[in-house]
Amino acid sequence: MPNDGWNACYRTLFAIHLIAMGEAPLYASETTSADRYRFLALEKPSSVVTVHIHDETTFAVCKRIDTITANGRAFTFAEQRLELTKYDRKTILVNVDLSGFWSLSIDGEPHGLDGFRYVVEAKVGDRYNVVDRWCPKNDAFAKLCQSFLSIHDRAWTYQSKTPWWSRLLPTAK
Repeated sequence: MPNDGWNACYRTLFAIHLIAMGEAPLYASETTSADRYRFLALEKPSSVVTVHIHDETTFAVCKRIDTITANGRAFTFAEQRLELTKYDRKTILVNVDLSGFWSLSIDGEPHGLDGFRYVVEAKVGDRYNVVDRWCPKNDAFAKLCQSFLSIHDRAWTYQSKTPWWSRLLPTAK
């Protein structure tokens, strides 16, 4: 995992969330035919959206968890797969370009306790970058994050309306 300019605490937090969600590292992956973009929203619940862009198809795998233990175990884990449209694909790629993603530093702003963190990671061919921001302002990077959030929200609108906690209740026999 890249170390340049990224606080060890935040790097560990990022890794723990990815482990809990069963996400493999992008930086060490072999070059494949798929370009991969991953968005991690460190909120409550935490969410990750991984977009895979192939020549012919584009799809997103959206995951979310409510709680993570210190050793990276997830509670109330859920996952959805969503086929993306050509418009979704274009929106992601245009927002990557407009945000200057490939030239952004890993950690550009101070962090606080009462907000949210957005981390965008990408592996395209041999290029790799990760950008971590605390409560992104109304700028091009925030717009990139919003494009991932809209995919995430759309994936969960197809999900059953059964609350997650209902699985914890005893079933009637």
